[in-house]
Amino acid sequence: MSRFVFSIAPGAQHRRSRFVGILLLALLAAAGITSAIAQSPVLPVGTRFIMSHFKIEGTNQTEKLYISTSPNGTAWTPLNNGNPVWEPPNAAPFHNVVRDPSIVFANGFYWVAYTAGNYGYRPSFGLIKSVDLLNWTFVTDVSTHLPTAYDPFTWGPFFFKDTDGSVHIFVSIGEKTDPNTGQAIFRLRTYEVHPLNADFTQWSAPVLVQAPSDFINEFWVWREGDTYHAVYVDFRQNGRNVHVTSSNLITGWNTPQVLGLDGLEGAFVLKKPTGGYRVYVEGVPAYGYRYYDYSDAFTSPVGPTYVSSPITMRNGKVITAAATTTYADWKQLELPGLAENERAPLADADADGLKNIVECATGLPPAASTASALALQMHSSGALRLRYTHLGSIAGITLELEPSSSLDFLAPAPPASLRSSTMLSDGRELLEWHAPALTPPEARYFRLRATFTP
Repeated sequence: MSRFVFSIAPGAQHRRSRFVGILLLALLAAAGITSAIAQSPVLPVGTRFIMSHFKIEGTNQTEKLYISTSPNGTAWTPLNNGNPVWEPPNAAPFHNVVRDPSIVFANGFYWVAYTAGNYGYRPSFGLIKSVDLLNWTFVTDVSTHLPTAYDPFTWGPFFFKDTDGSVHIFVSIGEKTDPNTGQAIFRLRTYEVHPLNADFTQWSAPVLVQAPSDFINEFWVWREGDTYHAVYVDFRQNGRNVHVTSSNLITGWNTPQVLGLDGLEGAFVLKKPTGGYRVYVEGVPAYGYRYYDYSDAFTSPVGPTYVSSPITMRNGKVITAAATTTYADWKQLELPGLAENERAPLADADADGLKNIVECATGLPPAASTASALALQMHSSGALRLRYTHLGSIAGITLELEPSSSLDFLAPAPPASLRSSTMLSDGRELLEWHAPALTPPEARYFRLRATFTP
């Protein structure tokens, strides 16, 4: 298996902090090329998103698991010729269905958790797994039993994978009595559960999430730096979608901000590369998806914009696709019509200082100058926050941030820690690394290495 290596002298952090961002930015344009291997199911070239969803309710072919893919989040194509990819044994409308499926990739498998049985009237949710998105194996019913549970009632298990690789599910569980007063009530509150082993057959007991409301559903979580974000449906506010933040997955969820979208279900949120957020919800009445674009402060929504799909999509959840497109595919898509030497991995088709292979790995357009899109910022404390994008749908390429205290990269330096990987609306991920402040200040160097196997 051939490999080749390329590098450029990196930039430095000088003692004068006002130069840090500019000089480190020049470094992130550098690259080294070595090797990486990834595996994936056979998906359309250019696929960046995978969605698990069901269709509509009330017929024998709708409340089952469907998988759709997209290159951009706006045009979707279902796998399996638009037919369901899995259904529970003895599936029957209303009585034995798949609803609200959420997907994650971990430990070499795709996993889908779903509202099961008679529209969730049970103290558990279903869990299945697959290596290719088409052939699925039932794993277990994950218990959501609570002493005070509205017996039984479990809705909307949503996956969240944290930066450390840990997998969590946020699920809404109904209660029949107030645990504090003993008064009879009906409400849904969100709980967290997580797997206790690698094959996901053992799970933790539900732990209550301390959200601002005690009657909520559909808790979608993502992370940016040290801050967790969530959007949920608040039945105390007529089914409005609400945004909250916290520094902890379980406690401290606060600063509720009403997004509106009253009564609309199936929300998930993607950060926009140019700023702001894209909030997807089910469309009404066709139950196809639509989205609204919000500002960074979750204000001034613009929309709706409806997605296109040959089938209806209900209450779906998305992940970014991995290893669906090779470098050879990418250059055909992004650099058509150029001479082959200009499309080579070590060429720089747009003469912006970033080699084609780096722009491929980071998802930057190779035919327009985009070096400034690799951003570095500095915390007020003096610690560095380093950000760059990664396009995980490219097979055979990895990115690694290398620290050093010398320009030859032979001297050790405190490593940066990965704080978050945030899914973007164009299918890339925004990686944020934190490098600790040094006292007294010392020279710091960073190099972004792109690792590639043709």
